[in-house]
Amino acid sequence: LSPWLGLVAARTGTPSLANTNGTNLLLGSGTYLFHGSRTDSGTVMDRVEPMLGEAGTLQLSASQLARLEAACDEVTDPGAVTLPCEKAALSVAGELWRSRPGALATFGIAKVLHSLGFSLRGPGDLFRVAVTVAAVLFPALLWRARRYRTRVLLHAGFMLAGMTIAFFWLPNQRFAVFYID
Repeated sequence: LSPWLGLVAARTGTPSLANTNGTNLLLGSGTYLFHGSRTDSGTVMDRVEPMLGEAGTLQLSASQLARLEAACDEVTDPGAVTLPCEKAALSVAGELWRSRPGALATFGIAKVLHSLGFSLRGPGDLFRVAVTVAAVLFPALLWRARRYRTRVLLHAGFMLAGMTIAFFWLPNQRFAVFYID
């Protein structure tokens, strides 16, 4: 990781594991970059937003959208990454988390549960729940039996990393259950 961290730090001025940290955090906050509204339905956000009421509306304000568009206006290639655009996205994502921590935490928890199979939309999700329960139960039994503890810790680390990624950076999703799939 050291060469990568050095390269990203040299290009962006800050050490980071990704050069699209701002955009990913903003998308993981339930927003759609450069779009005022969502058009897809059946997503995790569509199930969470009604529970939160008016205080939980996960939309960008006009000023936040204008700042993003101004910073990212020179980007003509949708896959291109620019430092001003990433810094603006990171700033707006920080504002969203400071202004609506409860709504974003609820959305993050819903994404974590969805990523572990707890969407409960039908028989397929019940199977994913069973696999998730087994993925927690069997390592716990191995730990209690004092066997394969290094592997149990590795497994727990992977699960924790996956849940952290889902909570903060996973965008609004509909189908994928990434830990089980």
